[in-house]
Amino acid sequence: MQNLSPANKVFDAINKMKKKAHPGSAEDFDFFITTGDNIYPRIDKKPMTMEFATMMGLFKRESIKELPIYPVRGSQDCKFKDQEAEIKLSKKYP
Repeated sequence: MQNLSPANKVFDAINKMKKKAHPGSAEDFDFFITTGDNIYPRIDKKPMTMEFATMMGLFKRESIKELPIYPVRGSQDCKFKDQEAEIKLSKKYP
């Protein structure tokens, strides 16, 4: 299992920054754009539902949970047998 401590620290900091942001400031962002390689599944070609759930759980902090996420596929994501795996997440995580 991956050590999510670094990721949790980053998302806690993002959440805190957004919470304290003045309306209209650079810190008061409206959405996320990922930069690819969104997950590193145990089996390169077949990410598990639990792995996606873990990734999406990072975005559930109070100040950021309602923001839209626009994923960019990276080299790891392109290995998935189901090339629409991340697109399908929008149905489970609207």
